[in-house]
Amino acid sequence: MKKIILITITLFCAIALFSQQGNIGTNDPFMNFNPASSSNVTIQRNTNFQTAIKIIENYSLRDERRNIVNLSSFNSGIPVQINNLPWRDALDLLIKAVGVRIETRPGTYLISDFTLELEAPVIEYQMNTKMVRIHATFLNIETGFARQIGINWNTIYDGKIFATVGFGQGGALETENPMLQATGSHGWTSSRLGQNARRTEDGRSDGRVDVEAFLNFLEDTNKGSILSRPSVTILSGKEGMFQVGRDFSVRSLDLSGNTVETFYSAGIILNVKPTIIADDDFEAISLEVSVEDSDVIPGAISTIITKTQAKTDLMLFDGEEYAIGGMIRSSTVRQRGGIPILKDLPWWVFGLKYIFGYNYNTKDDRELIVILKVEIIDPVKERINMRESMRERFDIMRDEFKEIGDELGHN
Repeated sequence: MKKIILITITLFCAIALFSQQGNIGTNDPFMNFNPASSSNVTIQRNTNFQTAIKIIENYSLRDERRNIVNLSSFNSGIPVQINNLPWRDALDLLIKAVGVRIETRPGTYLISDFTLELEAPVIEYQMNTKMVRIHATFLNIETGFARQIGINWNTIYDGKIFATVGFGQGGALETENPMLQATGSHGWTSSRLGQNARRTEDGRSDGRVDVEAFLNFLEDTNKGSILSRPSVTILSGKEGMFQVGRDFSVRSLDLSGNTVETFYSAGIILNVKPTIIADDDFEAISLEVSVEDSDVIPGAISTIITKTQAKTDLMLFDGEEYAIGGMIRSSTVRQRGGIPILKDLPWWVFGLKYIFGYNYNTKDDRELIVILKVEIIDPVKERINMRESMRERFDIMRDEFKEIGDELGHN
């Protein structure tokens, strides 16, 4: 009998102990987490928002195989109590209580902050707004050659540029540079390059070279090339862009596993923003310039973009020119030297190509020069008035010619 009483007391104690343990930790947000048995969820107030989302995510994975990705900035306790609600209703209640947004993506629920949609600024155009026409010349030139011929791009003015080259009798080109000696024999003289007749004591001609003639000179001698010569007209205070090159894309995966393709621009890119500044009767152009020379090298793991950039603010008058340089790109060119014909024989001809020829690398440094010229364009009202005035003049001239013809016909 005593044993039965002892066993009964022990059972009561065990039941009380388990009951007490079940009541411990009632504030634990995971206390009712059992997605295998039910789709309802209970979460205590002030539970961290990220923790609450993790609880509901287990139900979402079980029922819909969807992750819940929280990208919102909210990281505090939830302001509501969730009592035995279906997990979808619980998720909807959390989203509304916290004040965030949710999007359904393939395999994912994406939670993020609301973004304020700002109204687009109202752009006011005035009929008396002037424009700026910008002419650009992208020039690629060998750096060593530019130094040898003595070109100073900072002196560009009125379509001419200062250079220091030697010309002999009759204006023939005189220099120790073999390439320039050869070009001198092809008719490159001081008069053709637009040189002034001034000479120094050592017989060299120090003067201004016509830019257009010099560009032709570069292309004829393969020491430079004109990449592009775009022209664009921009409203004062607005931005414009030139690009000589191509766009490329980089593919990546977003959080949902979707492929995202992002496009970038490469090549020679020129961004300009001209603003006309008036001071009494004088007008000048404040020009913000950004030049980029970039190239893309795709790789197995990542894409490499090599670039050189230049940014500057200029103050130019109407019709003035300005040159931007200093952006140098280096490349290595593999060449082959040796005895002609023999050095280019196939390898199977007794290996003679290895005896009479050899490979070598040369470094090619080229500088990008950007020549800008700005012009102020009259506002549309003045252009309309000018056109009407010219039309009136043509009408008057036509009537005068008609009267003269009538008088000659009567006579």
